[in-house]
Amino acid sequence: MAGYSSATPGVPTIISVTTALNFGAGVPGVAGVASDTILCGVKIRANGTAATLTITSGFRSDVAANDTTHYVFDGSTTQDMWWPLWWLNSGGGLTVVASVAYMCIVETIASTFLI
Repeated sequence: MAGYSSATPGVPTIISVTTALNFGAGVPGVAGVASDTILCGVKIRANGTAATLTITSGFRSDVAANDTTHYVFDGSTTQDMWWPLWWLNSGGGLTVVASVAYMCIVETIASTFLI
């Protein structure tokens, strides 16, 4: 890719709970701060009841420094869904909630962009 000498792979985390899960410096279960994690991608596996992954904290909107109005990734009953993102959690600590355990995979890395 032009402008890149290499691409660092993210570390996948299979979300095993249906409660809020924090990420700090890309590590699950650690309270984070703004700009410490890059969300590299989201994968939701096909399931009999379509799973969702909701981001409840970590990103800015045009009206809030940390928009907690939620961003929802919708799964499918027929195919796996994949979103390559590379989003920096510039609004606050990254928090996600999966609707079905073991169906959502979040790929993250620690950020070096702490601002």
